[in-house]
Amino acid sequence: APGFGSVTPIAGAYVKADTRVVAWTNSENITAGTVTYTKTAGSTDTASPHVVSMAGKLTLGAQSTDVTGLVDGATYTLSLVSTDSAGNVSNAFSNAGINYDTSVPLFGSVTPADNAYVNATTQTVTFTLNESLQNGNIVYTNTSGAGGEPIGTQHTYTLSADDKTSKVSQTHIANVVTALATGETYSLAVNGTDLAGNVNSASKANIRYDAVKPAFGAVTPAASSRVGPVSRQVKYTNSEQLASGEARYTWTGTGSNDGASPHVTAFGGAALNAGSQTVDVTGLVDGSEYTLQLNSTDLALNAADTVTRNGIIYDSMPPAFGVLTPATSTRINGTTRIVAWTNSELLSGGEIRYTRTGGSVDPASPRIVNLATANKLAMATQTVDPGVLVEGSIYTLTISGTDVAGNSNAPAGNVNILYDNLAPSFGSVTPLTNGYVGPNTRMARWTNSEDLAGGQVEYEGTAGGDSGVKHTVAFDASHKLTGSQTQDVLGLVNGSTYKLTVSGTDLAGNAGTPIVRTNLLYDNVLPNFGAVTPASDKKVNLAGRAVGWSNSETLSSGEVRYTRTGGAADTGSPHTVDLGAVGKLGQGNQNADV
Repeated sequence: APGFGSVTPIAGAYVKADTRVVAWTNSENITAGTVTYTKTAGSTDTASPHVVSMAGKLTLGAQSTDVTGLVDGATYTLSLVSTDSAGNVSNAFSNAGINYDTSVPLFGSVTPADNAYVNATTQTVTFTLNESLQNGNIVYTNTSGAGGEPIGTQHTYTLSADDKTSKVSQTHIANVVTALATGETYSLAVNGTDLAGNVNSASKANIRYDAVKPAFGAVTPAASSRVGPVSRQVKYTNSEQLASGEARYTWTGTGSNDGASPHVTAFGGAALNAGSQTVDVTGLVDGSEYTLQLNSTDLALNAADTVTRNGIIYDSMPPAFGVLTPATSTRINGTTRIVAWTNSELLSGGEIRYTRTGGSVDPASPRIVNLATANKLAMATQTVDPGVLVEGSIYTLTISGTDVAGNSNAPAGNVNILYDNLAPSFGSVTPLTNGYVGPNTRMARWTNSEDLAGGQVEYEGTAGGDSGVKHTVAFDASHKLTGSQTQDVLGLVNGSTYKLTVSGTDLAGNAGTPIVRTNLLYDNVLPNFGAVTPASDKKVNLAGRAVGWSNSETLSSGEVRYTRTGGAADTGSPHTVDLGAVGKLGQGNQNADV
């Protein structure tokens, strides 16, 4: 009987349009025969079996013929039968399990995706495969040359046996161990040939390789700093575009309790961009101490080294200023214009300001003292001199400041402060120097140039029985007013010599120049006249009418007077002689004609 040798496709083979051709060897010349593909599994084939005559293929030796009409995805058994010239029929020959496949293999869910960033870990290629492959590879091809690697350089990975096996609903992970170059851009191709020889590939473009960690620069707040509602904001510089990141404040357990810690703000939007960025983290508790941490991951999923800032104290309260002077509605001078206050905490800046609100014009208003320049930022009682103000100007005094956490207070101050640097004066002071004073003339008289805060009249004994003794009367409310004043001083001793002083201080604290009157003799004894002639009931003539007497002391004034009391009429009565006019005021014996 005739036979067949070297029959292909072999059992279990995968064939396609150009490999479905059946080849065999006839053991002898034959007279007839057929080649048959019979569908046994897979896709529906309503035309099965597919039979082709061996006509023209009957001679001894190698022969082949094509069988058309097979269906993609169907599995067939290949059968050959023949008859020789003696009528002998060949033994039945068949190869089973021949898979007809004309579809290319499909790669699905390929990563990295277009425009992806990868690193040594994420450069791993994943894909799904709808059928097993006989061979395949993965190729990264340099398309940029930006990092020093030449354009066109290829990095190839050959698929392993496991990579080439079809796995239903599973993902292939091809661990591409290859030295891609940082900073370069690549195209990715996943190539494969299935068991039937169909070829296909999947590609991704613009894949950037980045093996460098992102880094944070210029991070604030600094360690051991105080922050407030504004300065708690975290500022930093990204070395590159990020995929994710966060700023985290964690309570250290020191200071006020913060049961809501940690407080986290995830980076989003512009905060992920390269360059200088700012994010706020809310919910911090006044008086608590925190540790600040920044973390990030770049687009290639490289993780940055964590940045840590320890000992950050949150302070949301503005500074306070205690006991600000000069006070409201006061008068000040060159000494009392100095401003005093207490800082409740350390400041980063601030100012004292005198602003003219009335009175004399001050072209330099407001007059400002910078507390930092004046070195007045410490938490303590402070004083500062604002410099010369304008006489007669009325000012409002304000103080403002910012603490080291950035909290600012609303300016606080005192109003209606009058600058008065002129001393008061005392005019028309009497008694005058080198005078005599008595119970009626010891009264001190003077004129105040302005209202006073205080003052006094003082008689100080300089000779006589009251030497060294001071008789002082302080001004009451009425004597402090502007204008003419009088003040009696009691207790002076007859025959003593005194110095009179009028002094005072105005409402701004300026002391007036004391007015002094010296050598004032106090005399409270009335003068008397001795040995007065003519005596009573005397008759006098022209020669005897002259009056004689003795002054007990020197007089300031006096007179001798004849007054008619009877007798002949005297139209000239009284007849008077002024003792001062005739020089008869001295102590001792005197006479005067009338």
